[in-house]
Amino acid sequence: MNLALKEKLGDLLKECQGILRQRYPDAYRNEFRNSLWRRFWSAAHWPDLDLFWEFIDINLRSPSVVLDCHLDYMNDTREGYSHCLVYSQVVCIDGNSMRLSVVMTSRKLCGGAFEKIQSYSAH
Repeated sequence: MNLALKEKLGDLLKECQGILRQRYPDAYRNEFRNSLWRRFWSAAHWPDLDLFWEFIDINLRSPSVVLDCHLDYMNDTREGYSHCLVYSQVVCIDGNSMRLSVVMTSRKLCGGAFEKIQSYSAH
Protein backbone atom coordinates (compact mmCIF):
# COMPACT_ATOMS: atom_id res chain seq x y z
CA MET A 1 0.00 0.00 0.00
CA ASN A 2 1.18 3.52 -0.74
CA LEU A 3 2.78 4.81 2.50
CA ALA A 4 1.05 8.21 2.37
CA LEU A 5 -2.32 6.51 1.84
CA LYS A 6 -1.59 4.05 4.65
CA GLU A 7 -0.75 6.93 6.99
CA LYS A 8 -3.96 8.78 6.10
CA LEU A 9 -6.04 5.63 6.60
CA GLY A 10 -4.41 5.10 10.01
CA ASP A 11 -5.23 8.71 10.95
CA LEU A 12 -8.85 8.17 9.88
CA LEU A 13 -9.17 4.94 11.88
CA LYS A 14 -7.72 6.62 14.98
CA GLU A 15 -9.92 9.71 14.64
CA CYS A 16 -13.06 7.60 14.22
CA GLN A 17 -12.07 5.53 17.25
CA GLY A 18 -11.77 8.77 19.24
CA ILE A 19 -15.23 9.92 18.09
CA LEU A 20 -16.74 6.60 19.20
CA ARG A 21 -14.97 6.67 22.58
CA GLN A 22 -16.03 10.29 23.14
CA ARG A 23 -19.72 9.48 22.62
CA TYR A 24 -19.63 5.99 24.16
CA PRO A 25 -16.82 5.76 26.74
CA ASP A 26 -17.70 2.13 27.52
CA ALA A 27 -17.46 0.99 23.88
CA TYR A 28 -14.86 -1.68 23.18
CA ARG A 29 -13.90 -1.88 26.84
CA ASN A 30 -12.75 -5.50 27.07
CA GLU A 31 -9.00 -4.96 27.33
CA PHE A 32 -8.20 -8.63 26.72
CA ARG A 33 -10.19 -8.64 23.47
CA ASN A 34 -8.72 -5.30 22.37
CA SER A 35 -5.14 -6.31 23.12
CA LEU A 36 -5.42 -9.37 20.88
CA TRP A 37 -6.57 -7.21 17.96
CA ARG A 38 -3.83 -4.69 18.56
CA ARG A 39 -1.24 -7.47 18.40
CA PHE A 40 -2.92 -9.26 15.50
CA TRP A 41 -3.12 -6.51 12.91
CA SER A 42 -3.05 -3.00 14.33
CA ALA A 43 0.53 -3.34 15.57
CA ALA A 44 1.58 -4.91 12.26
CA HIS A 45 0.20 -2.12 10.09
CA TRP A 46 0.07 0.94 12.39
CA PRO A 47 2.48 0.23 15.28
CA ASP A 48 2.20 3.77 16.65
CA LEU A 49 -1.60 3.65 16.84
CA ASP A 50 -3.63 1.87 19.51
CA LEU A 51 -6.55 0.69 17.37
CA PHE A 52 -9.25 -1.70 18.56
CA TRP A 53 -11.31 -2.16 15.37
CA GLU A 54 -11.89 -5.84 14.62
CA PHE A 55 -13.28 -5.33 11.14
CA ILE A 56 -12.52 -2.69 8.53
CA ASP A 57 -14.13 -2.67 5.10
CA ILE A 58 -12.99 -0.17 2.46
CA ASN A 59 -15.18 0.41 -0.61
CA LEU A 60 -14.57 2.61 -3.61
CA ARG A 61 -17.56 2.92 -5.96
CA SER A 62 -19.15 5.25 -8.42
CA PRO A 63 -21.12 7.97 -6.59
CA SER A 64 -24.05 7.22 -8.89
CA VAL A 65 -24.50 3.77 -7.30
CA VAL A 66 -27.65 4.07 -5.20
CA LEU A 67 -27.84 2.14 -1.96
CA ASP A 68 -31.41 0.92 -1.64
CA CYS A 69 -33.20 1.36 1.64
CA HIS A 70 -32.14 -1.45 3.95
CA LEU A 71 -31.87 -2.38 7.61
CA ASP A 72 -28.55 -3.28 9.16
CA TYR A 73 -28.31 -5.42 12.25
CA MET A 74 -25.66 -5.19 14.93
CA ASN A 75 -23.04 -7.78 14.18
CA ASP A 76 -22.02 -8.22 17.82
CA THR A 77 -24.63 -7.52 20.48
CA ARG A 78 -22.32 -7.96 23.46
CA GLU A 79 -22.44 -4.96 25.76
CA GLY A 80 -19.98 -2.34 24.56
CA TYR A 81 -19.42 -3.97 21.17
CA SER A 82 -22.64 -3.00 19.42
CA HIS A 83 -21.23 0.10 17.69
CA CYS A 84 -20.35 0.65 14.05
CA LEU A 85 -18.78 3.74 12.55
CA VAL A 86 -18.89 4.54 8.82
CA TYR A 87 -16.87 7.23 7.06
CA SER A 88 -18.10 8.16 3.59
CA GLN A 89 -16.90 10.85 1.20
CA VAL A 90 -16.84 11.53 -2.53
CA VAL A 91 -13.22 11.72 -3.72
CA CYS A 92 -11.66 12.49 -7.10
CA ILE A 93 -9.33 9.81 -8.50
CA ASP A 94 -7.75 10.33 -11.93
CA GLY A 95 -10.46 12.84 -12.79
CA ASN A 96 -13.28 10.47 -11.79
CA SER A 97 -15.57 11.06 -8.82
CA MET A 98 -15.78 8.00 -6.55
CA ARG A 99 -17.52 7.34 -3.24
CA LEU A 100 -15.07 6.16 -0.60
CA SER A 101 -16.67 4.31 2.33
CA VAL A 102 -14.81 2.90 5.32
CA VAL A 103 -16.77 0.70 7.75
CA MET A 104 -15.25 0.12 11.21
CA THR A 105 -16.85 -2.26 13.68
CA SER A 106 -16.57 -5.34 15.88
CA ARG A 107 -17.51 -8.88 14.85
CA LYS A 108 -19.77 -11.44 16.52
CA LEU A 109 -17.32 -14.16 15.49
CA CYS A 110 -14.52 -12.43 17.42
CA GLY A 111 -16.66 -11.90 20.50
CA GLY A 112 -17.69 -15.57 20.61
CA ALA A 113 -14.09 -16.72 20.28
CA PHE A 114 -12.91 -14.41 23.05
CA GLU A 115 -15.68 -15.57 25.39
CA LYS A 116 -14.50 -19.16 24.87
CA ILE A 117 -10.87 -18.17 25.51
CA GLN A 118 -11.84 -16.34 28.68
CA SER A 119 -13.99 -19.22 29.94
CA TYR A 120 -11.10 -21.68 29.41
CA SER A 121 -8.63 -19.42 31.18
CA ALA A 122 -11.02 -19.06 34.13
CA HIS A 123 -10.82 -22.80 34.87
